[in-house]
Parts: sequence; structure tokens; C-alpha cells
Amino acid sequence: MFKVLFYLFVSVYLVHAKHEEYQGYTLYGVTVYDSSQADQLIEIVERYTLDVWSYANLETEGLILVAPDLKQVFEDEISAIGITYRIDTDNIKEKLDLEDALMAEAEMKSNASRSDRFGLSFDVIHRWSVVDRYLIDVANRFPRVARVVNAGRSVEGREIRYLRISSNNFATRTKPVIVIQCMLHAREWVTLPVALWAIQELVINNTDPDLVRDIDWIILPIANPDGYEFSHTRTRMWRKNRRTGFTPSSCIGVDLNRNFDFIWGTASSNNPCSDTFHGPRAFSEPESVVTRNILSEFRTRIAMFLDVHSFGSLILFGFANRQVPPHSAVLNRVGVQMAQRIDAVKWPQNRDYRVGNSAQILYQASGVCGDYAQVAIGNRLSYTYELPAHRNLNNINGFLVDPAFIRQAGFETWEGIKVAARTIVRERLNPSLVQYLPAGHVIGKPEPLFTKLESEVLDQLRAKYAGTQSERANKNGDKKQSTSAELEAAIATQGEKVRKLKSSTKDKSIWQPEVDKLLALKKELSSLPTQSAPAPSNTSNGTVADLEKAVAEQGEKVRKLKSTTKDKSVWQPEVNKLLALKKQLGDAQSQSKTSVPNVAANNSAANLEKAIAEQGDKVRKLKGSTKDKSVWQPEVNILLDLKKQLAALQVNNK
Repeated sequence: MFKVLFYLFVSVYLVHAKHEEYQGYTLYGVTVYDSSQADQLIEIVERYTLDVWSYANLETEGLILVAPDLKQVFEDEISAIGITYRIDTDNIKEKLDLEDALMAEAEMKSNASRSDRFGLSFDVIHRWSVVDRYLIDVANRFPRVARVVNAGRSVEGREIRYLRISSNNFATRTKPVIVIQCMLHAREWVTLPVALWAIQELVINNTDPDLVRDIDWIILPIANPDGYEFSHTRTRMWRKNRRTGFTPSSCIGVDLNRNFDFIWGTASSNNPCSDTFHGPRAFSEPESVVTRNILSEFRTRIAMFLDVHSFGSLILFGFANRQVPPHSAVLNRVGVQMAQRIDAVKWPQNRDYRVGNSAQILYQASGVCGDYAQVAIGNRLSYTYELPAHRNLNNINGFLVDPAFIRQAGFETWEGIKVAARTIVRERLNPSLVQYLPAGHVIGKPEPLFTKLESEVLDQLRAKYAGTQSERANKNGDKKQSTSAELEAAIATQGEKVRKLKSSTKDKSIWQPEVDKLLALKKELSSLPTQSAPAPSNTSNGTVADLEKAVAEQGEKVRKLKSTTKDKSVWQPEVNKLLALKKQLGDAQSQSKTSVPNVAANNSAANLEKAIAEQGDKVRKLKGSTKDKSVWQPEVNILLDLKKQLAALQVNNK
């Protein structure tokens, strides 16, 4: 009993002694309303080297961790460009302390109930040394199916090992190989149970013997051992490896998922202090070289490569530069199969998985492991998993791990992987049917899906086809052109019809004609002449107050539209109107600012005090009705000018 109490006391003490560097750090939820805002947000993140937990896009909120001394400037800068925010966690240290306390409690229970049964528990997140020893033990205990490979050493000299699982020690060269890699990013602890669960099911429990009979497996549990250990002993939110030697010397580490030789250095950071620093050159880090060597050695046999990350409930495929592989339809289909299986067994409070191109549903990047793997293995399957951000009753979420979710994370992800594995075997998506790169091939930039037509080419086309399309173009010339509003309404109605059909049947032949109608309507809308969004006639030359009212009403209209549909073609015209109104308001406020009356010239201090009180009340009402700084800042400036006049008058009267 004394030992248990002593252990609990020490654990609580250590919990509160750690994470002091995160005292006062705030986690912000940020929402962007157009791609320009998303790009500007990335610029702000880079400028202040902020910690991005998840990037904001038009469909999902972003999460950004901000230091105490940067909170005000961060709020001001994002508000100035129309990005809204909320406080997700006011002091992240409290959540880190809570994670430690839950882990300590789970470890005590695990130790108390431990038996002689071989294997690692799924009650806690195990340290590197424990996992490293476990791989050796598995290979020693099950030599007929498992072999440990010493693949190299990390920057700080730790062994990087992976397990080869096979019914005949990889002797059958026609058998497909599946690679599972976890922990490339140090702080993504919840990915480790995926590798450990796969080892348990394939080797120890032998629950799916067909998967070992028909497939050979390579499982790399901890691809970034130095960073992973550092996230346990010092900085919980550490992402990179532990490479030193950069300027300034306080900036340490390379983002291993930006260090691969696929369009390296084009959409990542060259700032060593940034969490997405791509390193001095492609494959500058021994950890990324380990993965490269695996892909090179088994390039003719790898049927699927999985790089497991967190968080977001996503299954992503290439490429992260907005281009897609030629077999993207297959990637999407198999990805959806995995997602559907996971969604069938996941905990209900967690989000459903989304599947798609990484640049389209997450963000653009370069030097990414999954993209390099896709090119290296040819027209086979390469995915990046983003595991769920499980939010429990204690409100732990994001990268932080609730011990209660560890077992579930391993189980549900493995369920999805099994579906893809059996699809590979059943449909013979094996290496003999696909292309691959020869040894020594230098990976370059992929061909774009669309090529820009230069002006001289356009002139040649005009000369060749001038006038020959007029009959076709005017075939429907007498048809009355629909207005933008009519088309938007038709698109909304047709979109709802498509959604209902898709939810009621998977038979594409039933709903595809309706999808075609929807696409035709969208094309017709996009072909309408682009016009500046007109402001309502009663505000075109109206007062600041009229314009403020119009902006508020239009903003509410935009919010309602965005909440009812994700179809940008429906709500973008209304956004354009809102932006036009804001521009008019800004112009009117600028004129108002330049014409602030010099009340002090002809009035008494009493009149100035009255004007200040009225203007102050106006500012308070505006700030209470909107967070848009561009709306109320000019009125604040007027208030400051009035106060300045009063101060000058009081000085002159002394």
C-alpha cells in the first residue's frame, strides 16, 4: 500500500513539474471564409512560427497554439483580414497535465493487472526503449513468421528497427508487401498503437492467418525515435527530429515529412525554427533514409504503403501539390472501403472518416513521405492516415491521448487496413500488373493535369477555327439566359435531390444522371458574365450607418447559406456582395474619418465631452454586434480624435 501511495505521489508531483514552458499558451479555433484568408493565415503562422495543430480550410476549422506574448497580435492580425476565432483551450498546460495524470493512473492499473501473457498492453503509450525491446522479443519468440531488421540509427544514435512478418521469410517474390509506418512526427502518440496492434494480430494472436499466408508485412512502429523520446521527457508538442547545427543554434530539428525527394522544398519552410522546416536537402536525415531504403529494396513488391499520422479522421492520397496520380480512382475507391469499415466500428462521438487528395482536403505540402512512396512504387496504393482527434469527457483532444482510446485506435484502424489488404489479394492489385520505377531513377516534378495555353498558341487556334463555331455557339441564341439568382436556386434544389438519391442507393446508374444535371447547372452559372457584386441601391451612396446595417444583414445571409450547404457556387456570389459592401463601408468610413469635425474650435469642453460619450456608446454597440475590426475601427479612430481635441482644449484653458 505504501509503495502505491508513494508512486501516486511521485506521479502527481512530476505531472505538475512538467510542461511549464506551455504555461499560458492558448489553443485557438480559427475559421476562414475564402482561400485568400487561408493563405494569409499560413503567412501569419510562418511569420510568428506558430504551432499549427490543424490547418483551416473552407470546410474545417483550424487549431493553432499561440504563446502568451503573441496572443494579442495574433488576434488583431487575423481579425483584420476577416478570420474569426474562438478559444478552444485557454491554458494548454492544464490539458497536458491532465494527459499525464490519466496516463499515470492507467499505468498503475496496468501494472496491477499485468499477467504472464506475452505482448504489450494497450492501456498506455509505451516508450521507445520498451517498443525496441518488444520487437526483438517478438522475433525471438516467433522466428517462423517474424524477423527484426536493424535499419539504421537516428541522429542521436538510437536504433531504428522494423519487423518483417511473413509465412516464408519473404521468399515468394510474387507475394505483395504492405508497409505500415508510424510515429514520423514525434507528438502523434496515438499512431503507435496501430503498429503494435497489427503485430499482435498478425503474429501473437494469429487472428487472420490468410493475411500472413497471402501477404508479407513490414511494420515500422517508431520512425522518429529521438523526437518521440523528447516529446516524453521534455516538450510534449515536439514534431521534428533532433538534428542540430542550424542558425540560430536554438532552432533544432527537421520535419521528416518534408524531407523526402518529391518536389522537395517548394511548399515547406526553409526556416529552421519552423515546425515544417524541410532540412538542408532531400534525405538529409537518417530517419527519412530508412524509409527510402525500404521503398527501394521492395519497390517491385510493395502493393500498399501506409504512413500513419494524427489527427483529423482522414485517409489521404497524393499528391500534396494539387496534382493526382493517374490511378486516383482506384486510390479513392480502396480508401473509401477502408473508411467505411472504420466508421462501422468507431466510437460514435468521433468524426466519420473523409477520403481524398491531400492538397484538396488538408493542405498543400512538398517533400511528403506518402507522395514519394507513391512515385517510388508506381501505380499502387500509398496513403497517409490521419487518426481521429478523440475528445473525451475530460475534453482532451487533438494530439493529446486519452488512455481509454488507445486500444480502440489500434483496433479500428486495423479493421480498415484489413479491408484494403484483402482487396489487394482478391482483385490481384499486385506488383506484376503495375509499373514501377527502375533502380537509380531520379524523381522529378510530375506532369501537370492542365497546361497553360500561351498567347501565340491561342492566336494559332483563333486563326485556324475563327468563325467555324458560330453556328453551334448561337444554336440556343434565342433561349433566355437564366439569372444568377435563378441558377443558384436551381443548383440548391438539384443538389438536395442528388444528396437524397445518394443516401438512398449506391447504384450509380440511378443518381449519376441527376449529378450530370447538377454539373450542367453549375457550369451555366460559372459561364455567366462576372460582375462586381452590386450593393443595394439604398446603400450605394448611403451613410456609414446605412452601410453598416447592410453589411450586417448581408453577413447574416452568408452565414446562413454556408451553414446549409458546402457548395461554394451557391454562396460565393453572396460573399462577393458582402465584400463589395465592406469596401463601400471602408471608403465611407475613410471619408468620415477625414471629416471629423474640430469640435474644440467652436465648442466648449462640455460639448466635446458629450460628443465623446455619444461616440463611445456607438463604438460599444458596434463591437458588441460584430468582431469584424474593419467595421468598428474607423469609429474608434473618430473617438480617439475627439479625446485628443478635448485634451488639447483642456491644456489651452490651463
